[in-house]
Amino acid sequence: MISWIIILVIAIVLFFILFKIVKSMIKTFLVLSFIFLIVMGIFTIFLLKEVNDLKEEFPDSQKLFVVEHQGNIVSATPASVMEFGEDNPPKGLPKDKLDEMNLDYNPKDLSSIIGHNFVVILIKSDMLYDALPDVIKMESEDSNGSDNSSTFAKEEFINIILSEKPSDIILKKAIESNGWEVSDEIKEEVRKQILRDGNEEDIRSQFVMIGFSLIIEEKGIPYLISQMKEDNFIIYPDFLIFGVIKKIPDFFISLAVKTADKK
Repeated sequence: MISWIIILVIAIVLFFILFKIVKSMIKTFLVLSFIFLIVMGIFTIFLLKEVNDLKEEFPDSQKLFVVEHQGNIVSATPASVMEFGEDNPPKGLPKDKLDEMNLDYNPKDLSSIIGHNFVVILIKSDMLYDALPDVIKMESEDSNGSDNSSTFAKEEFINIILSEKPSDIILKKAIESNGWEVSDEIKEEVRKQILRDGNEEDIRSQFVMIGFSLIIEEKGIPYLISQMKEDNFIIYPDFLIFGVIKKIPDFFISLAVKTADKK
């Protein structure tokens, strides 16, 4: 009889101890859940504010489109829009500015090159090789309205962007494709026509912007996000929204884009 009383007392004590432990765990869980909800609420508010700010400012703000090759900046194009024509061709930063940028360039911290631009959009040459189509056609017309389009193989197109003197590549292609036999004087005249009122940096910038537009058109937003995850495509500053997007699996991003396109 006494042994049963002892067992009962022990059971009651253990029950109360277990009850207190469970009660404490539930209380802790509720407190942590409350803190988590507050943190997520604040995070969501900041995220929505940032998305709204980007929606208003990004389209018309000045952006710096940068191409990096083997750790060096080879082209930098300030632009507020991506639509260019004969009257407003893209203008690249001059060589001395590029040299200055390369002195301070740190791929992990683009604060040294952003300047007065709203964002830096950095494209690594690996992305160009991966994303551009095998053949790129650049459509244009001369002053008489005649077709003056040019077609470039991917390697030619990228070499123009990476070259210190892209006009040489374009000049050589023009001579070879037309079967010309010309003197050095005529070559220089043709070069002047290629450069027009611009310079080597402007030619490079023109090809960069056409290439980037092609990548968006051919590959779409999900591809750009996949390249962000591999650091081949970087937008600086590190906006909160892009950090969140980089954590989302590619499948869900593709699904979201397809759903948005249908609306």
